[in-house]
Amino acid sequence: FPGRSPSLTHSLDRPLGFAEEDRTGRLIAAAGTGVVELLPDGGAVQLADTGLDPERYRINDGAFAPDGSLWFGTMVHDGSEPDGAVWRWDPESGGVVRLRSGIPIPNGPVFMPDGRSVLISDTDRGRILRTTTADPGSVEEFARVPGENPDGMHVDPDGRIWSAVWGASRLDVYSEDGERLTSVPVPVRQPTSVLVTGELV
Repeated sequence: FPGRSPSLTHSLDRPLGFAEEDRTGRLIAAAGTGVVELLPDGGAVQLADTGLDPERYRINDGAFAPDGSLWFGTMVHDGSEPDGAVWRWDPESGGVVRLRSGIPIPNGPVFMPDGRSVLISDTDRGRILRTTTADPGSVEEFARVPGENPDGMHVDPDGRIWSAVWGASRLDVYSEDGERLTSVPVPVRQPTSVLVTGELV
């Protein structure tokens, strides 16, 4: 809102990948190479860490799964050889597990309405992958965007997948089977995330 200051600001000493409320209402964030809880007093509590070198790696994007676990991707940020991976944090046990390596810049994920299928953007290679919560090590190609960079995604109430295309000033919209239904121009060159509200196309 113009002219209004935020009621709370968190300031961290490491790169912030994303922040989202969990199902208990806690504000959970990916910061640096780990997971933190952002507290109402502006502080932060470390919950888990991947063990990666923060000088080379950072968490990029992520989302909560239907079971309450947090899936997120890590990427290299120092200009060295790409080396990305997808991870899962279990808030019950506190454990962090690497689910899949070999995706240079993972974005998303998003969880489909069936509660089992998961989409992950392989941004650097111009494709979106499909996997499952039961077997995240097995993937298939959901969609390909030759020469471009699919980034963050959103699933709307009708089950359509909205994909931000970084560097292309547009959002692509897909059916659940990977057919591109339409593209929506946006007034920014590098969209990275999507949230659909109100009337849908």
